[in-house]
Amino acid sequence: MTGKTVLETTAFTCVSQVARARGIFLSEDPEHLSFWMTSRMMLYLSFPVTMFWISNQAEYFEEYIVKRKREIFPPDEESQRKELENFKERMRIRKEQQLLKKMTEN
Repeated sequence: MTGKTVLETTAFTCVSQVARARGIFLSEDPEHLSFWMTSRMMLYLSFPVTMFWISNQAEYFEEYIVKRKREIFPPDEESQRKELENFKERMRIRKEQQLLKKMTEN
């Protein structure tokens, strides 16, 4: 052997065989393999961290959120609020009348 342990040789051989089966050809240098494995791991870890960081930057989304919120919840108008209060009162009176009617029938 040339300074490699049996485990390193076996692991590299297994990885190489899988890679070749997928059409990826690795060099026989374990240092080259180590670089690619490290690079992949860095990508796997940095992507979610970057997405989390971007989503927590309020200035990127503030304008959109404020605009959307105003579309969904427009500012209250006095006439609309009074109309809604009147409707609630009519419904309350109607329900009370129905309850009274049921009580008098029994």
